[in-house]
Amino acid sequence: MARAKARGVSHKPDAAKTAGTAYDSWGERIAFWCLLAAIVLVPLVVARTGWFTGRPSSLLSDQFELAKVSLLRVLTLASLCAWLWHVAINGGQLRRAASDYIMLALLGWVLLTSALSIAPVTAFLGKHLRYEGFVTFLNYAVLYFLVVQLADRPSRVRTIASAMSWTAVFLAFYGVLQHFSVDPMVWKASGDDTPFQLTRAFATVGNPDMLGGLLALALPVSVALALTERDDRWRIVRWAGTLVLVAGWVVTFTRAAWIGGIVGLAIVGAAAWRHKAPFRAVDKWATGLAVAAGGALAALSMRNQDEVVNVLNRFASILDFGSGSGAQRVLIWQSALGAIAERPIFGWGLDTFRLVFPQFRSIELTRSLGRLDLVDNAHNYLLQMALGIGVVGVLLLIALFGYVAWRSARNAFGVDRSSAQLLLGGFWAASAAYIVYLMAGLSVPSTTSWLWIALGVLAASSARPRALGATVAFKSAAAVASVLAVVALVLIGRMLSADYAYLAARNMPVSDARLAFAERAVRLNPAMDPYRTQLGIVHFDTMRSLLGAGQTDAAREQVLAAAAVLGEAIARTPREYENYNLLAHIYLSAGELLGDAELLDKGEATAREGLKVMPRTPSLEFQVGRALYRKGEYAAAAKALESAVDADPEYGEAWSLLAAVYKELGRAEDQAKAQARAEQAVR
Repeated sequence: MARAKARGVSHKPDAAKTAGTAYDSWGERIAFWCLLAAIVLVPLVVARTGWFTGRPSSLLSDQFELAKVSLLRVLTLASLCAWLWHVAINGGQLRRAASDYIMLALLGWVLLTSALSIAPVTAFLGKHLRYEGFVTFLNYAVLYFLVVQLADRPSRVRTIASAMSWTAVFLAFYGVLQHFSVDPMVWKASGDDTPFQLTRAFATVGNPDMLGGLLALALPVSVALALTERDDRWRIVRWAGTLVLVAGWVVTFTRAAWIGGIVGLAIVGAAAWRHKAPFRAVDKWATGLAVAAGGALAALSMRNQDEVVNVLNRFASILDFGSGSGAQRVLIWQSALGAIAERPIFGWGLDTFRLVFPQFRSIELTRSLGRLDLVDNAHNYLLQMALGIGVVGVLLLIALFGYVAWRSARNAFGVDRSSAQLLLGGFWAASAAYIVYLMAGLSVPSTTSWLWIALGVLAASSARPRALGATVAFKSAAAVASVLAVVALVLIGRMLSADYAYLAARNMPVSDARLAFAERAVRLNPAMDPYRTQLGIVHFDTMRSLLGAGQTDAAREQVLAAAAVLGEAIARTPREYENYNLLAHIYLSAGELLGDAELLDKGEATAREGLKVMPRTPSLEFQVGRALYRKGEYAAAAKALESAVDADPEYGEAWSLLAAVYKELGRAEDQAKAQARAEQAVR
């Protein structure tokens, strides 16, 4: 016990760290408050207006993750600058954990692999809607560092735990409302616009999968808080929150989160047993109610014919890898392994999965998912990271997780009756729960940041303090960090402004204002591929409008403008499928409308260029077949279109064109079959 005190967080009351000491300087207080704000606000913030009006309006094209990751960056920078100024003015201590060296090695490796990536800009900044590039890993590292510095006493560890618990309780409660279709907010104009069932809880996180992972992490922390409350009244309040958490966790219908949560609850139960935590009557009642509530929700769900929101069917499908999403996951993992084998050491770069995967995607997976389902995640964190930063990077990541777990296990699973140590057991269980979830789940900064905060709490328990003086060097470092933070804030502002302009360009009718918004989005943030793609779409829509008005020459200029924009997009990111498909479509549409054979040739050439990067892509094969059909090369067109419908049997547009090709070839029977498949696909 004495050894634990010397090396890490004291498990006695923090009377020594009261007002009047450096620990209570305004700088350190602000740093800690910003950290708490990041825990609470990041999962809650969304970029939208008209919440209760029935007319939802988003302020950003990505109303969830972009708003969250921007706020996470701002609060992390504010916390870091406040801590640096605290040390620069008052002096203080630098708390160092042995895992810091592994963290630095991991960061260095991620930086190297980003520089060597096939798409360095994507690897540094992350892909649109995901944002998990090097900058985010640097953000994780800074969060981890700040928690190690600030979680230096039991009261602060408990405050961090409470912030996580009550935020998760709110999200879970809101998720339960969504499950029972009493959501006070209107998220979409139509339920068909969502990629998941609206009766699956997603709260303000934006996705049931990610909400489930967050709640799985929070469950063990909430249980540990309840078991360490001395006052029965507060114990009841904690258990009530845990009950809500269980309900929300169940109705996300996220299997990976269920498994992770069960693992986390088992581990925190083991920690409570090791610490001989008293199990009072209120605890027994609360446990029974939680089990009953979860069981009742499960029983209600069994009346639902939709297997995705039926707990029994959902559980039964966990080990079913022969059909449904289980079979699709296996196919994704097999294709991901092929990509990893191609570049096992350095990987392809963080967040490049979407760019790389089509090259290795099996025809069986394309048939299962369809051409429109562009896989951008391995649904397995180790495979996702191995593809991004190579096997070496994954080994460093495992070493970091494993070392923090090993070093903190003595405190988390000790045999004394310390409530502070049992709470560490809760964080240990929470980290394990989320990591288990990630083996079949999704990682985005807004939720995975909680994992790094939990790991920071664990590392803080064995960190060693080193005294720091209020030196000129620290004042200079704080000043430089503040300047860099201001620059970063300006860049974040530009990023948000660019996304707002991108959204406006997507939603506005053809006009000069729409073109101005599209150009502004690219100018403010040239790193985001979708913005340049949207500018190409705006030029294409303008071309069609001009053709409708009989302005042929002006329409040709718009075709050239679209080709220039999309050609630049392809040059910047040669593996992005959408740009090849869109450019081929623009060339072919213009060629058909203008009767220009040269544009048809360019459309075919663009589609074939895309197929070199992404073989057997149905949409590109369709564009090739379309060009050949217009040029009268019917036999070659039939071959291309047959390949497209073989890869995607539900490709109605390809079946319809294939029927037209068969008609030209005089294959009446094949024409009838193709037309029937086209009509079936439409239904």
